[in-house]
Amino acid sequence: MMGPTFMAAPTHLQFFHLRALACVVALSSTMPACSASVTARAGSTPPPPKYVAKIVVADLQPDAKARLETYLQERGYQNVEVGREDGQTVLVFETDRHVAQVERDLTRLDQPSLRVVRRGYVIEYQAVDNIPPEIKILYPEADGSTVVNEQPVSITVEVPAPDTAEVRIAGKPAERVGSSQVYRAEVPLSEGENEIEIRAKDEMGNEGTATAKLTLDTTAPAIAARVKIVIEGEVEPGSTVLINGQPVPVDGDGHYETEVRVRPGQKEIEIVAIDASGNKRVEKKPLGL
Repeated sequence: MMGPTFMAAPTHLQFFHLRALACVVALSSTMPACSASVTARAGSTPPPPKYVAKIVVADLQPDAKARLETYLQERGYQNVEVGREDGQTVLVFETDRHVAQVERDLTRLDQPSLRVVRRGYVIEYQAVDNIPPEIKILYPEADGSTVVNEQPVSITVEVPAPDTAEVRIAGKPAERVGSSQVYRAEVPLSEGENEIEIRAKDEMGNEGTATAKLTLDTTAPAIAARVKIVIEGEVEPGSTVLINGQPVPVDGDGHYETEVRVRPGQKEIEIVAIDASGNKRVEKKPLGL
């Protein structure tokens, strides 16, 4: 690509009033002759030369065009005019900044991108929509907290861009819901956490991506249970009580009560009572009675 073309700066005796808009040409046309008037002013300081930038925005969607206009205003470019030329929508603005500064400002813009097609006192750009479509996941929950126990599931997304050309969910074309911007597709899942890739492409070929996360859990819960029973009764006051060989507290009235854990396969409980004289009684109580 050829470098910028600069015109010689005017002397203190003359300045150029550039009728720059007459020099703005369509992308496919040849350079026309540009007319400029020359006026002599003895003893006056010439004003800085004016540069004109033209940006063709015919292919831009409204959101891309709005980004461009906001960026120009933030960079201090005022009086941006919207016009039509050769059937194309263009933005035109005049500035006294050096042409190189204008180019630096405009090439800093990422979305949409700007491609130089002419340089000189008139800088001409073609604006290209390189903004990928935005994807909003409607189902499952965006935070990945969704858990299901059946599959397949219907992944549902919204792609607001009006020029959306294709939406694919898990590699398969998504079905558009009526005339809305909502799309969905039935997706099989694997046991455990799943990540579903979603791709949306617009008419300019820009592609946006998103990932939906959800968990498939079809495994029945394991059950761990420990059986305990409460044994209580009365003996002669002052007696000692052992249940399954373990001593149990006895109050002054001879009442005892304790919780006993039942071992796997155990069918009965052994209760031993010994009075103050050493007399002993043993009873075995079947479980469930």
